[in-house]
Amino acid sequence: MKVVECFCGAGLSSIGIVRAGADLVGACDHDLSAVTLFNSQPGLLPPVATCCDLDTYEIPPCDLLSGGPVCKAFSPGAAIFGTKGKDDDRNTFPLFFRAIDRAKPTHVLIENSFGMERFGDEEENDPNLWPPTAMASNGYIDEIAGGLRNRGYKVDWTEVDCYNYGVPQHRRRLIFLGSKTHDWKMPAVFEWDREGPSTVGECMGPIPENDPWPLTKPCTEAEMTYLLRDPDRLKRHPSQEMHKAGHTVVSVYRKGVPYGTVRMKDKSLHMCGPRLAARLQGLPDSYRFDMVSRSKAFEAIGNGFPPQVIEAAVRTLLEADHDH
Repeated sequence: MKVVECFCGAGLSSIGIVRAGADLVGACDHDLSAVTLFNSQPGLLPPVATCCDLDTYEIPPCDLLSGGPVCKAFSPGAAIFGTKGKDDDRNTFPLFFRAIDRAKPTHVLIENSFGMERFGDEEENDPNLWPPTAMASNGYIDEIAGGLRNRGYKVDWTEVDCYNYGVPQHRRRLIFLGSKTHDWKMPAVFEWDREGPSTVGECMGPIPENDPWPLTKPCTEAEMTYLLRDPDRLKRHPSQEMHKAGHTVVSVYRKGVPYGTVRMKDKSLHMCGPRLAARLQGLPDSYRFDMVSRSKAFEAIGNGFPPQVIEAAVRTLLEADHDH
């Protein structure tokens, strides 16, 4: 099965596609740093990523078109800081649907923010996805599912917690599965035979020799001042706790702004480093990010999606395709 990954980022989802046994023949993203990371993982990914806008990308022939359209218009953070939802300039679902119309794949896989149901409009549906006469009771989720059905796909969508697929992080996301030939459904993996870490503390082992940054570093006085100045900051972005599974890894690292804090065993606050973020996202230590800056590494990892979840979805499709 030939697969193309849209909005591929640094290749986290694509690693899951390759692990499942599919043939990754193409990928694209507009972020050059993310594409550089993608094409620098010879042991994990074929160097097939292209830096370009999806509308100008020449999509190779494929059976499955996969992608995570930019979620900034629908994330919980967007609800806090302001968004127009589907009318937001950061909504790239119409862009992805134009790619579907060009590629005409047999199967489609989409992942995105679970907060999408807040942004639907029952009076005026998105004409790029779904006929204007349709009504959306589950917000923009129904419009996306309807857009796929309108193109001939059988559709299943579900909310997943990545922890249930062997990732040491409680990350809630929506998965849309569309197929013209199969009743393709997301496997519910609640009794996963865990082979790796399941808590933040279990991710704190030695780092690879080529890592340029530590797993964590103590928060500076300026960073602590920032934290204490905004009493709601840790409520919106709580610290990772050593004895628990992680929560959603954020994608922002800026000097003096302690996103991704970790509460150590002595209760002190440290800043999360890229390797710890990568482990919480389910990446193997063979994944390298020393060819870009720390902020770009953190952004690429935080914007990615755990490969184990995509692997489970694609493996299920390959098994159904084999049986068919």
